[in-house]
Parts: sequence; structure tokens; C-alpha cells
Amino acid sequence: MTDDLSNSMSEIVFWMGIVSPHMAGLAQALAFQGNNVTYVAAQSISVDRARQGWVKPDIQGFRLKLVNSVEDAISLALSFSRETVHLAGGLRGNGYISAIIKELSLRHARWGVIMETIDERFGRAPIKRFIYRQKLCNVSTCPDFVLAIGSAMPAWVADRGFPKDLIFPFAYFLPPSPAQSFPSSGNTPDFQIGFIGQFIHRKRLDLLINALSGLSCKSYELNIVGSGPLEKKLVRMAEKKLGSDRIRLYGQVQMDEVRRLVALFDCLVLPSDADGWGAVVSEALMAGTSAICSDACGSAIAIHASGVGGIFPRGELLVLRKLLSKSIDEGRIATEKRQKISDWAKCLGSEFGAKYLNSVINSVYGDQVRPLPPWEEV
Repeated sequence: MTDDLSNSMSEIVFWMGIVSPHMAGLAQALAFQGNNVTYVAAQSISVDRARQGWVKPDIQGFRLKLVNSVEDAISLALSFSRETVHLAGGLRGNGYISAIIKELSLRHARWGVIMETIDERFGRAPIKRFIYRQKLCNVSTCPDFVLAIGSAMPAWVADRGFPKDLIFPFAYFLPPSPAQSFPSSGNTPDFQIGFIGQFIHRKRLDLLINALSGLSCKSYELNIVGSGPLEKKLVRMAEKKLGSDRIRLYGQVQMDEVRRLVALFDCLVLPSDADGWGAVVSEALMAGTSAICSDACGSAIAIHASGVGGIFPRGELLVLRKLLSKSIDEGRIATEKRQKISDWAKCLGSEFGAKYLNSVINSVYGDQVRPLPPWEEV
């Protein structure tokens, strides 16, 4: 790791399961900043993600390669030079990428891994920690560096024995929103609370409903965006506990529509019991909307750095209720405050993420000093 790359761009290869619009935006920004970027995936987009409103992103500036087999992927890996920097999407349970990791390790290639917050619910913590320690500390197969997505992830990786100076806090850096004029808060006097996500147990819409049910004297509306197997049950619950006049149901919407809707909210709430990052939090902040999430969401680090909204311990109804009450009492977000939040949240955009990743690569393989993550620089 002594080559001087500090003033040069790199050849970078993403090895991912699908063409994620979150990672594709980062790949595009890296390409626009002068890197030679290839994005490899097993499929364009999964059926499950398509049902959630995801769409295949525009591919501009970088090369997209879809591989049909492990053999095709390994053949492609062998075509890159030794100076190429490879980014693997996860260390385990990630399909063909496990085979690529083995190949890269055998070739002593330059590679790092992108790791989301690990879900340790249901008594899985001991075995997961053992498996990841084995993978991260085996000198013949461990990555050169880790991009740790989520507020608790850098410390978690370090606790598995991986060198702290090679762990870099990371995020899902989203493409910037089109230029927008922020909506006036005067359209309705009611404080606008938003939930965007799947109707599944892990997302804990039920916790949000129960928290709001104790605020009957407050003036608010709950905007619910999404769908899923628990939809009928959760809608009935919301109507019973909050009243149908307080609820707006949007159903499942496309990703572009999410950006428009989240800009209408005063506060976005992500009450999940587990979320690797929680891109809707980034969407909210970039749109000038405050956010509240549980400490089990990786994006809690962004909320903390932003100074708006709040973070509550996973599953703690009373703490969530207190945060909601405080937000409602502060009133609807004025245009000036929205602009301030949005300006700060540019650090969560793909351009900032690409600059940061370039600096990470140049600090690992060159002589550049260790960079701060963008949200610590602004």
C-alpha cells in the first residue's frame, strides 16, 4: 500500500447484486470526477425492489455489466489490471460476490468491502460476530479496507478485530434532487408527519401509530406511503387509534414521487427495528424535511449530524412519543429552515460521496491523510 495515488484518479469496479439506484448514483459521480468505473451486477433490479417502487437508474458515464454466472463474473474479474480497486457489496450471503472475493484475494488484488449495519435480532449476534471475525481477520482473505454504512457499524467492525485505521464510515450517497422551490407551510395548519416504507414487522409502523395515539390533543396528519403484507392490519389500526381524518394513504409510489412527497412533510419518521441505512432519511434531509429514526437505523448518524429531528432507542414508544410531541410543538417548517436543512444535506449527495471515496482510496493505497466523512466536514 505504498503507491502514490494521491493526485490521480482510479479504475474502480463495483461488484453488486442489483443495479441499486443508491450505489449507481455514486458510481456515476465517481465517473464524472474522472474515474474509470465499471458496475457489475447479477440483475438489473429484483422483483421485490420493483414492487417497492424502485426503478432502474439511468446509466451515464460508467460501464454496466450484467453477469449470468459465477464463471462469467470471475472471467470479468481477471480482465482488470492489478491497479484496479474493487468494491464488494458485502462479505457473506451475497451470491456470486463471495466467489469474486475469493478470486480477488487469491490475486492479491486491491479490494474493499461495503458493509451495512448487521441485523443481530432474534439471538443471532454470537454466530454472526464469530463468522464476521473469521472473514475480517483471515490475513489471506480479508479486505484492504471497509466502508462501514451506519452509525454503529465502524465500531462493530473494529470489535471483530479489523484495524480501525482501515475502517471508514460510509453512507448511501444519493443523486442530488432537481432544483426545487420549497412548498409553503401555509397550505394546512396541521403538522405533516410522514412514513415511507414497507408494511412489514421490521419497519414498525405500528410503533409510530401507537406513539401518535397518545398525542390526541396535537394538530397533525400522518402521511403513509408504501405497501406490504401487513397493509390492511396497519391501516385499520391507524384508523381506529388516530381517526381516519388524520391519515393520508398514498399506496406504493415510484422513487421520483417519493422525493416530491417527502418535501411536503415536516418530519419523516423511520421507526425500524433494523435498517442498514434507511435511504428515506437521506431523501428527507435533502428535501429540507427533519427526520426521526430509531438507533437501529444506520442513518441515525446523519440525523445526529444534521441537528434536526431526533433519535430514539429501538422500540421505545415513550421516547418516540416525546420526540414527536416536541416536533409538533415546534410547528411547521418554514421555508428558510427547509433551505438550511437541504443545504446541509448536500453532504449526503453522490458528488460528496464520490469525493470522499476517492480520498479513502488514496489514503489506503497512497499517501493522502485519512479523510473525514462528508457529514463531519460541513
